Amino acid sequence: MINLFGKSRILNLFLFPLIVLVIWCSKLYHPMEVDTDNAFPLYYELLKIISFNTYGMLLLAMSLVLVQSYLFNNIVYRYDLLPESNDYTGVIYLLLMSCFPDQLSIHPVLLANFFLLIAIKRFFQVVDDGIFKNIKIYDIGLMIGIASLFYYPMLFTLPAFVISLISWHKYHWRYWVVLTMGVLTPILLWVIYLFFQDTLSISTFITTSVAPFLKYQIIKLPSFTDKAFILWLGLILLASLVQFFITRNSFLKAKTRLALTFFLLLLLLMGIGYSFAEKNSLVGFSFLAIPITLMVANFLTTIDRPFVIELVGLGIFIFILINQYSTI
Repeated sequence: MINLFGKSRILNLFLFPLIVLVIWCSKLYHPMEVDTDNAFPLYYELLKIISFNTYGMLLLAMSLVLVQSYLFNNIVYRYDLLPESNDYTGVIYLLLMSCFPDQLSIHPVLLANFFLLIAIKRFFQVVDDGIFKNIKIYDIGLMIGIASLFYYPMLFTLPAFVISLISWHKYHWRYWVVLTMGVLTPILLWVIYLFFQDTLSISTFITTSVAPFLKYQIIKLPSFTDKAFILWLGLILLASLVQFFITRNSFLKAKTRLALTFFLLLLLLMGIGYSFAEKNSLVGFSFLAIPITLMVANFLTTIDRPFVIELVGLGIFIFILINQYSTI
């Protein structure tokens, strides 16, 4: 089944929405519960605007997941992030963003991931053009800053962009400065907005901003199926990492190698960020979906065993259906 996504892009334009409908329609049977773990102020303001209509929120969440899968696919195709062109990236991302019932809502990570994907697209555009202008680098930081206003652990992604820029180009202090300025701009604008609204408390703002970085929390998996899926996904990710290190020095293009190294670094830093995040639900798993998706897509692309490809895809899809519809 999953081999279909390696063949026809036209067909996938219809298959992606079908997958979203099959999985997310489980939410039609009971009200959407919005998870706000690690959310930052901008998310709460948006939630006030859209929370009046449950089905409207569901439609917006489904649309965001679908748009992000198409956007991620476009980035992979346009900048040769995988050894071969296929749509594994889009379908794996759809599945990873829909694993657990907690994820089927307009949660803060869903909104933050959209801006992170835009930052990644701008990053590879800069690298592909070979034009490292300050304004373009600032734009990358700006997207990360907006993403962090929805979900604060996004700040942990900043070093990945800086280190990768240095790897692709050369070391220059301005990368840190310009990227940091971009990240701080939306945060400072938000502080100014709160000031003029007369709702700014400096002590509360500092406490709220710093407190999450001072604690470490281990994820709690509530059910056997959740534990089984995490174990299955962990084995897939381990196989993906092994496959990456096997192939990185052989037939991969230099740009593809660097791109995969960037996502591996992103996975490491986001894993650290996730370890400090609150884990009252499994929504935070979506935070890791972007780097895991590309590593798994690379594994499916480079391994020459159709049976393994089908086993990986069907295993994830069947688990998701069981997990989502067992709660109805």
